[in-house]
Amino acid sequence: MHLDLGKRRFRFGVAVAVCFAVIAAAASRSPAFDGRDVFVHDAYIKFGMPSAKSDDAALKASAALYDGVREETLANGLRVYLKPFPTSPVVTTMVAYKVGSADEDLDNTGLSHYLEHLMFKGTDKLMPGDIDHQTLINGGANNAYTSTDYTIFHFDLAADRWEMSLGVEADRMRNLKIDARHEFQQEKGAVIAELSRDEDEPWDLEQKAILPLLFGPKNPYGHPVIGQRKQVEDATATIIKAHYDKWYHPNNATLIVCGGIDPDRALATIKKLFGPIPKEALPERKPTVPIEHKAPVHHEFTSKFEVPRMLMGFNTVDSNDPDLPALEVAQSVLSGGKTSRFYKKFIEGEEIASSADAFHTWGRYPGWFGVQLELLPGKERNHAEELVLAEFKRLANEPVPKDEMDRVRQGIIAGAIFDRESVHNMADNMAQGLTNNDLPWLKAMLPRLAAVTAADIQRVAKKYLDPEKRVVVWSVPKPEESKGAGADAPAMRRQSLLGSAFPGRAWEREPRRGAMRLSLSRRDDSASATAGAGASPPAEFSLEDTKRFVLPNGLVLLLWENHRLPIVVASAHVSQVALREPAEQAGLAALMGGLLDEGTTKHTGPEIAELIENVGGSLSLSSSGGTVKVL
Repeated sequence: MHLDLGKRRFRFGVAVAVCFAVIAAAASRSPAFDGRDVFVHDAYIKFGMPSAKSDDAALKASAALYDGVREETLANGLRVYLKPFPTSPVVTTMVAYKVGSADEDLDNTGLSHYLEHLMFKGTDKLMPGDIDHQTLINGGANNAYTSTDYTIFHFDLAADRWEMSLGVEADRMRNLKIDARHEFQQEKGAVIAELSRDEDEPWDLEQKAILPLLFGPKNPYGHPVIGQRKQVEDATATIIKAHYDKWYHPNNATLIVCGGIDPDRALATIKKLFGPIPKEALPERKPTVPIEHKAPVHHEFTSKFEVPRMLMGFNTVDSNDPDLPALEVAQSVLSGGKTSRFYKKFIEGEEIASSADAFHTWGRYPGWFGVQLELLPGKERNHAEELVLAEFKRLANEPVPKDEMDRVRQGIIAGAIFDRESVHNMADNMAQGLTNNDLPWLKAMLPRLAAVTAADIQRVAKKYLDPEKRVVVWSVPKPEESKGAGADAPAMRRQSLLGSAFPGRAWEREPRRGAMRLSLSRRDDSASATAGAGASPPAEFSLEDTKRFVLPNGLVLLLWENHRLPIVVASAHVSQVALREPAEQAGLAALMGGLLDEGTTKHTGPEIAELIENVGGSLSLSSSGGTVKVL
């Protein structure tokens, strides 16, 4: 995270303020603290990865991300991972249960997501609203999400109050109440509303249509995480309680604690709170269902939106398959930024699409490689599909050039470092990676990605991206609605080795809506307010070493130096941009900001993209300024 002093720009009385931070673990703290913008660790100190090239500092730094992780399994089977960041004033705790939509009976889908909501409704000790209330009065944040393979609950709190979260997690691990008193029926309404709301978002209906076609009705991944509407509506407290009793046990859970902790003290508290919870025999997991598409599958439905959208999928591999890294890198070649093949072909070249993205999602069972394409009005669908297949053919038949491979590889490594800067993101990465695998697997994945060759990409493209095995879903607007540009079409959310997390986000439910709403409960909060008493005091953080200069042209320069990670961030802010646009041209500033990376007198837009992406950097611009981040 970068140090953002943009809120102070008016105090300086100049047009521009630039904050330039040479950082390893600098932080961006937003006015509304949500626990994610935190100060991180000294990962650069130890590199120690013999397989890395001696001159590849980025790969060495990425190898150090998991240094110092303390691992222990309690007698009841609870797996505990502690990652101390001595300089962090905050702590993130995550409890990941190895249960998701893949573990549901096909007659009762959506239970895992519904249960995620109900886990905030309370126990004998906690009534609805109490968990959020206790979190708020301790100055923190909480939430949860569900995927195909796991359900993850998390808290972000100050380092002197974080132990409050352990009490909540230990209590609701086996003591959850699912009844009218704990708002069972009210929360069903919230889940149904979420299901309906999601269907008004781009790509939701397309994804729900492709899953049964791609996997088949009996496959663990053949239905959406949120479940089928009728089955969610028919779910009873008894059905959901049975699902809870099957899976919510310490020997089916992983606890991750990252941040400003004393590992010895933390482990002692964890053993005290979680140790007495007994382990239970777990049900057998579902077997892998073989999938074989011998001919292309096409499906089309009428869309409620104004532009055609295509979702194409291919069955691939699980998290332990040796072909996984090559498929991940292939995805980046196709869809990794403005220098990617899809962007150059569909956005800049043919100019037929407003968005073109590839993704790869996988987990405990074999996953899928997907493409989503949103066409511009009037563009021909068959031609668009042929262009996608042509890109797959090129990937299979022609080696990716060295400069392109180098750029993609650098982006993968840099992205891994950037996305694990915060305590929260590091914990999230560990929670997802460790739920289905172990720490050696997590540590080895980035070196495996960096070792992928052009020949590997050709091989997996031929093996998995076979046009004869594709499944294609088109959503097509009614003829009279096929006008105007489409609404924003966000890329399908995905968990990836390239980002802060891991598999399944393309199938993950959004975090619980309404989280952190203030409870109106009149219950005594004295115990929860002091739940962290005696915990480690928060680490000191100071901006006293910030250096301020005013250049001859009036530009204010702020320098803040921190060497905990090999990252440099420069952030520039321009004052009062929106206030200066003519009243009759409202939106002019935003339009200008969107064009800032499309070219200058010195560099074209594609040249700017190459300059940034060749070094694995990131560039974001807006009407009020911009930020660049590089290793």
